[in-house]
Amino acid sequence: MSLLFQSSETQHEQKQTAWYTEYLLVMAMAKLMDVEQHTSQPPGSELFTEALGRLPPLHLLNDGGVLMVEILTLIATYLQWCDQKIDAYMHIGIALRLSIALGCNLPENEQTCLSSQGTHRLRLWWTVYMLDRRLSSSLGLAAGADERQLRVGLPRHAIGFQSPVALTINIRIARVTDNIMSCRLSDQHKCQFLFFSKVVLLIVISALYGNAAVAQVELVCKVQAILQELYDIGQAFPRSLSLDFSQPLQTVTRTGASLYLMLFQAIILCTRPMLLRRVRLEVRRQDESHPPEPDTLTRFCDTCIEAATRSLAILYILRLQRAIHMGFRP
Repeated sequence: MSLLFQSSETQHEQKQTAWYTEYLLVMAMAKLMDVEQHTSQPPGSELFTEALGRLPPLHLLNDGGVLMVEILTLIATYLQWCDQKIDAYMHIGIALRLSIALGCNLPENEQTCLSSQGTHRLRLWWTVYMLDRRLSSSLGLAAGADERQLRVGLPRHAIGFQSPVALTINIRIARVTDNIMSCRLSDQHKCQFLFFSKVVLLIVISALYGNAAVAQVELVCKVQAILQELYDIGQAFPRSLSLDFSQPLQTVTRTGASLYLMLFQAIILCTRPMLLRRVRLEVRRQDESHPPEPDTLTRFCDTCIEAATRSLAILYILRLQRAIHMGFRP
């Protein structure tokens, strides 16, 4: 960084490197987080466009090594923040495959590099993995890596690196979200619905969204298991990131807010089918006679509404803190 501003000579040299491309992307993301700036285009778009113009051809990406994985991940994150999810999905998919080709997904003891480099590569892999799972789930598209082939452990504490707690929580939430939205569950756990119109059934592709009927008991068991896992994740939040929803929120941190929003999104995805089914039955009940909803399904609906309400409360506080700009992610 100091070389960039040391002299015109060193600045020119730095601008010829891939590092400068990464620098441009970081600055673009910083501008995107500047909620005081109001423009017709997403803040930082000029820097982002310049960075894209500096990318090498696709067949030369591998020559950039781990730095190129970082660059592609930053591109995907910026695009996601701008709500361009398809483009973000494409770039994070390339980053995922490049990181696999470079061996970032291997256990640390199998990586032929310094211990600090291995720690960085491992955290980079999980960041790419988490973003890929998050984007593929939100779009209902296939994820880039097969969960059954993963052998690497979760990020661990390491000297000189930030605590991996937030990243680990994010990974766990992304995994559960992927389980909700994917079809990789065993046959006995494929809880599906036959409650919605054909249009809805064409959109969703998951174990909780589909076109095959299932016994209500099996459905309830699966949803309860997922909600229990999400509850356990919520209980694992460190005190510095935890929020007390028993009283009105006063302040929130970006990291804590982001984790809670992802957690509540997973809860909503898990329970929303029951809420939609309940609405549909309420509409039909006006014309026909139907038995009341079982208590368990009613609780699922209440859980969905509670998660949505808490998400809105977090977004409201972030807005008051000027921590988010309307239209962009925190």
